[in-house]
Amino acid sequence: RLEELLPEARGYGLALHLAHQHLGQLPAELYHALSANARTKVYFTCSPEDARLLERHVTPHLSAHDLAHLGAYQAAVRLVADGSELPASTIRTRAAPPAIPGRAEQVRAAARARFGRTEQRRREERLRRELTGVDDPRLPGPIPVATP
Repeated sequence: RLEELLPEARGYGLALHLAHQHLGQLPAELYHALSANARTKVYFTCSPEDARLLERHVTPHLSAHDLAHLGAYQAAVRLVADGSELPASTIRTRAAPPAIPGRAEQVRAAARARFGRTEQRRREERLRRELTGVDDPRLPGPIPVATP
């Protein structure tokens, strides 16, 4: 669970990049864990409702109005560098490069070849989970108890 991992991650030097579209997608516990533990924050245009909740992370340099009215390729940032929190500011990003024809299908095919499973394999994994109670098919099943 991410909300349990976040408070510990910094102590281990673990860097996570987490993204979501709007705050309503986050369970309350995860929202509060992100708010407290995600040090560097990058915000693209927010809804006015989300902007009001996020404003406390960027004041006094930016406001909820600023967060809700960012332009195309513009973001608000609150950076932490060398352990120190820098004043919130805005940045400009670059537009995505043009799509490479056929690249998306190549990536999908490579992912299917490396990580894909057949319908039969998915059925077997589901059956194994149901019978053994083990959620992750990569983990060993329960150890049988020897009877005397």
